[in-house]
Amino acid sequence: MTGDLPGHPADAGTRFVERRVVPRFHMIAEIEVFEPITKARVKAYTAEIGARGCYVRVATPLEKNTVIQIRIVRNRDTFNTWGRVVHVHERLGMGVAFFKPEPAEEKILESWLGEIQTNQAGHIPHHAEKK
Repeated sequence: MTGDLPGHPADAGTRFVERRVVPRFHMIAEIEVFEPITKARVKAYTAEIGARGCYVRVATPLEKNTVIQIRIVRNRDTFNTWGRVVHVHERLGMGVAFFKPEPAEEKILESWLGEIQTNQAGHIPHHAEKK
């Protein structure tokens, strides 16, 4: 009962669950991340991708909230956009949220996601709920 009183809030972690708005799918592709202020350039690989972001496997991730340029290469196509580092896992990688891509870039991303969904039919994607 004390968790309901204003002076004794319940554990926020049990009350609020982080949710993704769109599913993410397993996709390994080359990615180049460029941080324009320091001119840092990182080459790595994606692990997952969705319409609004991706997860980058990299041993030395950039700091959370860093604004970056992104170039992902898959097969013969290249997807370019700006984004922001939203999650950092030391020595493992970073989650990146895409800013609104240009229409031509968005079409490339949509074609990749459509192809991945078709290829992964019958598999459950890394869906909207995260626990």
